[in-house]
Amino acid sequence: MEPISPKHITVTDPFWAPRIRTVADIVLPYQWQVLHDQVPGAPKSSCIANFQKAAHAIAAAKAGGPRPTYPTDKWYYDDKNSQENAFMGWVFQDSDLYKWLEAAAYAIPYGNRAYLTEKSREAVEIIAAAQETDGYLDTLYSINGLQNRFTNLKDYHELYCFGHLAQAACARWTMQGERDLLDIACRAADCICRTFGRGKRPGYPGHPLAELALVQLYEVTGKADYLQTADFFIRTRGTRPLFFDRERGVDTDGSDYIYNQAHCPLTAQTTAVGHAVRGVYLYAGAAAVAEHTGNRALQAACETLWQDLCRTKLYVTGALGQTAVGEAFGPAYYLPNELAYGESCASAGLVFFAQRLYRCHPHAAYGAVAELALWNTISGAMSADGCHFYYANPLETEGVLNDTVPERKHQALRRQNWFDCACCPPNVARVTAGIGQYGFYADDNSLAVELPLGAQVDTPFGQLQILSALPESGDFTVKITRLKRPFTLRLRLPDWCKCPTLDGKPVTAKDGYYVQQITAPTILDFCFAPTVRLLYSNARVGANAGRVALSRGGLIYALETQGAPSVHALTLDSKSPIVYRDGCLLAAGTCLQGGDHLYTTSPPKAVPRTLRFIPFCRRLNGKEDQMAVWVRTTD
Repeated sequence: MEPISPKHITVTDPFWAPRIRTVADIVLPYQWQVLHDQVPGAPKSSCIANFQKAAHAIAAAKAGGPRPTYPTDKWYYDDKNSQENAFMGWVFQDSDLYKWLEAAAYAIPYGNRAYLTEKSREAVEIIAAAQETDGYLDTLYSINGLQNRFTNLKDYHELYCFGHLAQAACARWTMQGERDLLDIACRAADCICRTFGRGKRPGYPGHPLAELALVQLYEVTGKADYLQTADFFIRTRGTRPLFFDRERGVDTDGSDYIYNQAHCPLTAQTTAVGHAVRGVYLYAGAAAVAEHTGNRALQAACETLWQDLCRTKLYVTGALGQTAVGEAFGPAYYLPNELAYGESCASAGLVFFAQRLYRCHPHAAYGAVAELALWNTISGAMSADGCHFYYANPLETEGVLNDTVPERKHQALRRQNWFDCACCPPNVARVTAGIGQYGFYADDNSLAVELPLGAQVDTPFGQLQILSALPESGDFTVKITRLKRPFTLRLRLPDWCKCPTLDGKPVTAKDGYYVQQITAPTILDFCFAPTVRLLYSNARVGANAGRVALSRGGLIYALETQGAPSVHALTLDSKSPIVYRDGCLLAAGTCLQGGDHLYTTSPPKAVPRTLRFIPFCRRLNGKEDQMAVWVRTTD
């Protein structure tokens, strides 16, 4: 099944529609200013400045002047290690503008149309001026030394940046019908396809994304070269002799490339290892290649990796990446809460991976995991004001410890106004604005609803309207009007709902779906009652021993201290009723009180206390500086 184009989807959901409007009205104008280094107190981006420097270098060369030459041997360039006219920022700095453009393409229908349209055109002009005559596009090398391009695929991010360019171009073409950025992306893709492939230059991205993006470009243009190059990158990755060895002039056993998932062929990988974002981007690209090439071995490898992720490494909030060391996956069942990395980009990549596997083999599990990541980690990575963001998403914070303990330095207690490595804010914006494309799919005879998302959708079979009251209440009405031809409706039933009903009667699920033949205009009144659940983790997850997590509907909740000395002093009485009130869960519990001694022979006193849990996505928006998802219990 293929996703219905976001051009044909209008999200009306009470949870997501306000967030999309915030992206259109606040987030994107704010990020545009940041990319121009116009926000006082925000880390310097240098993104737009780099494009302008590259354009100047290209124009000077066309006029017969010399190309500038600066070092191209660093991941990060600033005033301390580089010259004023050289490239500044991270080697992947270009991608921030591309992600901004993609988010704008999805957000324009929801508001601020004139501003976003104008700035999008301005951005495309900035990018076009920085493209070399042969299609190559990367400001680091255009500014610092074009002769060094494609010489360090392992560490530097030319192909990764291209990936975001191509995705933005596809979104802009799909949503606005504008070819300007698509033409730029195709010229860049043609340059890559001429350079890499069988009988050409070996190599593959150090940071995956080009694989998925090339497939997306193929889906839009139909140009087979793009799919073939994506397939080449996937098939040759990790094969011997190792390309990254050749590139570096060494001979290793491949363990140095676990971080890049390039230590062995993807079809031989059975566990998710290395950098978490690179991993899920690679897996999504591989699944996309498998779908279009019919490579069943590759698809099977992707499904094996999916199972490893979801069964042993996925946080209950839909976050991925257990350790800040290498921003990486950890061992199976190692899921620390206070040290969790859980990069926002990793959850975005998980959604991409879920979608691509679903396209290979439709299954309810993919939508369930995507829902978990979207409603909890992605939605919570952006503040209500649209100007502050989380990079890491730990499941436990303890105020001053997050600022003073070295192992927690990666975890900002509050959402930040920007980052010097700012991959997450524009990523969250583009996923939020484009959420509709992950919810609805169709083939010749079927329409699938994979996310519990209120929306109006123009489908091949007629008009679909979903009226949702989630997550506040369980009312969920599906209306099919203007029917063009009969079809099979497949509605994924939320796995958190124990007793879904239709017109007040229990619904019978088939492999996680409600299935009905639609032969006439139809109204289906479902109820997915968002009851409170206590969640227990596998006994092998030591961090959660003796603890429970609370959820209501699709939202995971976090305990706030409300003046208690420590979140660890609070214990939930799991036998008492848990009440939902004003968006919070209230439960009976106790707070341990003792003296100031570090150790004592006298047990602390357990004082009764009402505990308050808020949705994890709304955590730490006020004065609170401590929270925990997994809470001690009387069980």
